Amino acid sequence: MTRPPSRPSLVRDMDVRAKLVCMFTYVLCVVLLPTGAWARFGALAVLLGCTGAAARVPASFVLSRLGLLLPVIVLATASAWLSPVLGPSDAVWVPGIERMLSGHALARYGSVLAGAALSLACVASVLYTSGFESLVWGLGRLGVPRVLVALVFLS
Repeated sequence: MTRPPSRPSLVRDMDVRAKLVCMFTYVLCVVLLPTGAWARFGALAVLLGCTGAAARVPASFVLSRLGLLLPVIVLATASAWLSPVLGPSDAVWVPGIERMLSGHALARYGSVLAGAALSLACVASVLYTSGFESLVWGLGRLGVPRVLVALVFLS
C-alpha cells in the first residue's frame, strides 16, 4: 500500500514510533475493558473519531477496512447462540430468531464486536497516516524482534 497524499496535520507529523506506542496503548485499553462497559467504549470511540478527524483520515478508508471483522462477527454470533441460558433472570428474548439467549452472552457479544471494531479502526487510522513501510520501519526501531517484523511485512 502506498502512502496517501500528504495533508499536514499534527497526527501525520508525529514520529511513527510514537504512533505505534499510542496505537498499542489504545488497543490495550479497548481489550481490557470489562464486558458491558458501554460508556467507556463510547468514550474511546469519540477519542478515536476526534483523532481521525484531526489526522484527516477519510471515513471511507476506515469503513472499508472494517470488512475484515466478518470472521469475528461469525465467531461471536456462534458463541452467543450456543451460550446456555443460566436462569429465568438471565434470559433475553430476541425477536426474529425465536430463541431465548443469555443476557450475559449478549453483553459479551457486543463487547467483543465493539472492541474488535475500535481496535481495527485504530490500526487502519495509523496505517493511513503513516504508510505500511513506515510502520514496519517503526516496529524495527522500537526493538520488536526481527522475526515478528518480517512476519508483519510478509502478511
